[in-house]
Formats: sequence, structure tokens, C-alpha cells
Amino acid sequence: MHDPLRDDVPETVLGAHGRWRLLAYFAVISFAAFALVGVTVHELITREVSRTNFRAATDHAVFVADAFLRDRLTPDDIAKPVTGDRYDALRTYVSSRLIVGGVIRVKVWSANGTVVFSDEPRLVGRRFPTEAASLADVLRKGPETEITDLTEAENVFERGLAKESISTYVPVALGRSTTPIAIVELYQDYTPLLKDAARSQHELDLLLLGALLLLYAFVLPLAHRTGGTMQRQAVRLTTLLSRERETVRRLEEYDRLKDELITAASHELRTPLTVVRGIVTMLKDRDDLSVETSRDLINRLDANAEKLERLLVNILDLERIQQNTLEARPELLDLVPVIENAATSVDLKDHTLSFDVRSVKAEIDRVLVERMIANLVANAVRHTPDGTPIVVRLRSDADTISLHVEDEGPGVPDALKEDIFDAFTRGGDDRHGPGTGIGLTIVAQFARMHGGRAWVEDRPGGGAIFRVDIPLVRSPTKRKRMRGRDAANVA
Repeated sequence: MHDPLRDDVPETVLGAHGRWRLLAYFAVISFAAFALVGVTVHELITREVSRTNFRAATDHAVFVADAFLRDRLTPDDIAKPVTGDRYDALRTYVSSRLIVGGVIRVKVWSANGTVVFSDEPRLVGRRFPTEAASLADVLRKGPETEITDLTEAENVFERGLAKESISTYVPVALGRSTTPIAIVELYQDYTPLLKDAARSQHELDLLLLGALLLLYAFVLPLAHRTGGTMQRQAVRLTTLLSRERETVRRLEEYDRLKDELITAASHELRTPLTVVRGIVTMLKDRDDLSVETSRDLINRLDANAEKLERLLVNILDLERIQQNTLEARPELLDLVPVIENAATSVDLKDHTLSFDVRSVKAEIDRVLVERMIANLVANAVRHTPDGTPIVVRLRSDADTISLHVEDEGPGVPDALKEDIFDAFTRGGDDRHGPGTGIGLTIVAQFARMHGGRAWVEDRPGGGAIFRVDIPLVRSPTKRKRMRGRDAANVA
């Protein structure tokens, strides 16, 4: 048979030696191409993982600084190093609330490069002039995250805290001012993130090495085997990139929720804080108040303090759910006293509250169920006209207990019934009043942590019925403690 290859290639090349040479050429070229692709993909994934880790560290540091330190610090703390009882109190708070979840060191800087506070007392009062320019950039441009240089003088006391750490500088405005005057520096342990990244890189390296060995082991049927291998690699790389995109999307969504949370919480906190300060000022400055007036002011003070407490607890619970640190701890309890105690703890204003309940025992987390009932009753008080009744009902059958909170308010539009349990979703018009929109989110998450669900339906005759259904007897697979984010994933 005529072989066209022989028309262009000398006979010596077509012998055994020539064929091995062709195979060698092919092997070298394929190795170079394979190595180039492998190095490129390795570098791209490494950079993307690094960027994702830095964004996550920055978001966490900004949240911690805004949520836990901003209200604890005062302009006087920045004017000079914190000492004495003030330092002891602030250090105790920081050590118990912030030195967790990966945070290993906290520093507060003034603009001139002086450490005015740190959980490491040997740092307080020390000035590092070389840091002043970097701190000025942070005050001007915003948060900055970098890998900690443990050779620098300012980091001498951090060398034994972790093998690798990330430092995030966050500008903070204090008091009523909106202009940042302090810089909070949070050190986070980078070692777990590096281990995860190294594990992914190692898996990728092993995958590339295995593919290369496969290439040479089956070089003769190369065309067939290479096609299959490339297809598998494409699928795997597509999956990896898809996961990275999902990670980025979740981080962006978390950042958006964080911004909305801060905005909503700031707005919601302003009214009760204004009322509390006004009442306290009146009680301090007026000596001629009657007993009835004083009692009324104290009741209003208590109601607004309760509102502040519920808001702050909801915010902290939402963060614990996001961090997957909140667990349901069920125990066999009678639901009636749990429901009645929770509902009557809410400031009803001019509303009337009644119960339609009977004794039912179930495996529940007392605290979580109390929070669900209190949030649902508070939601009914907030979104219904003054003087209208609120009814709490308890129903059960062989498999399920059902908690109902009924009101005679404007109801919930059909378009919002699915989304109203999402964070920062509210009723949609002015009659529903103010609120952060996270109370119902907490209810839905807590219901899922019990293996149940929450939803809203129309009440016959007008109004809404908010329902929570919980399995009366949980299956063996759900008897383990369920965490907040796991419950969200199950849903």
C-alpha cells in the first residue's frame, strides 16, 4: 500500500530509530504544552484563592471593627494611650469577644503612629513613626489587608501567635463624627487558609503529575487516551472555576448583607436610643416629676431598652448563623409555658394578646423557640394598627406541632410571602412601619434548625397568620445538634 509519508520523509527516518525520534519529538512538545498549561492553571487558581482569602479577611475585620469596637472606643481613647481601669475593662472585653474565630491580636492606632490600645499591654503607648504614612493612606482610602511582616519592629510580639498571619487596617469614626480618626488593626491567623490553599495546590499538582505519567505510559494510543484525559481535566477545571465563582458570589452577597445590616441597624437603633437618652435626661434634670409620670417614663425606658436588646440579639444571631457557630440543643419540654413566657415578654403597646394552647411535649431548644415566638409577636405589634388583637395558637397532631401568631393587620401581599423571611425584606409599603427585616429571617432559620419550616398565609377576615411547623418526633438522622448554616443548606 502506498504511504504518502514516505514521499516526504527519508527511509532512515521511517525505521525504528526514526519512529522513536518522532515519538520523542511528540513527547517533548506535548510535555512543554502540558507543563505550560499546568503552570498557568496552577498560578491562576493560586491567585484566585489568595484574592478570595484576602477579601474574606477584610470583610471579617471590617465587620468586627464596626460591630464590636466602634461603640466601645471614644475620642479620648485615641487622644492618648489607654491606661488604668479603662484599659483593663477594654482589654477584658476584647479578649472575651474578639480574640476568637481566627483573630489573634487587636491594635488601635492614632494617626501619628502610636498604639493607643492593644490586648498586648507592652505595645500600648509605643510609637512607630514609619507607620504614620501607611496609616494616613488607610484613613484616606479605606481598609487595607496584607500578609504580616514579622520582621518589622511593630510585630515583635506577634511572632509566636501564628506561623503566618494577615493584618487588616480598618479606619473607624468615633462618636457622632463621620470622619475616621482611628485605625483598628486586626491580626488573623493565616495558617488554616494557607493549609487549605496548599492542599488544593497539592491535589492539583498530583493531578497534573498523574496525567503526565499517563501520557508517557500510554504514548502509542495517545490520541485516544489524551482526548479522554483532556475532557476529564476540562470538566474538573470547570468545576473548580465554578466553585471559585460561587465563592466570590457568596462573599459579595455577604458584603452586601453586611452593608445593609449596618445601615438598617443604624437606622433602627437611632429611635430607641434617642428616646432612652431623652428619658434619662428628664429623670436626671427634673425633680418635680410625679410618681405616675416617673413610672410611665421608666416603663417607656424599659420598653425601648427591650427593643434595643432584641435588635442586637437578632443581629448577633444572624452573624452566628452566617459563621455556622449557632447550634440547636433540644430537650423534651412542655411548650405551653415556653410560648406564654416568650409572648408576654414583648411590649404589646395597645394590643391585646390571647392564647389558644394546650399542653404538648416535644424535643425543642427552649431559647430558640422563645426567640421565634417573641420575634413573631413583636412583628405583629410593629405591623398592625394599635388596639388590634394578637392571638398565639398551638396545634399538634401525631407528627407535627404547629405554632400560629395571628393578627388583624393589613396582611402580606402574595408577591412578598416567599421573600419576607429573607434578611432585610419588609412589608413593602409605609403602613408596615420601620424594621431591619431580620426578625423573620431568624424565625425561619431557627425553624429549620428544628427540622421544620416557617411561612405566612392570609387570615380569614383579614390579617396574617405566621406559622412555624416543627416535627414532633425527629428522625434519628436529625437528632444530632444542627448548626445554623447547615440548617439553611438543608432548606
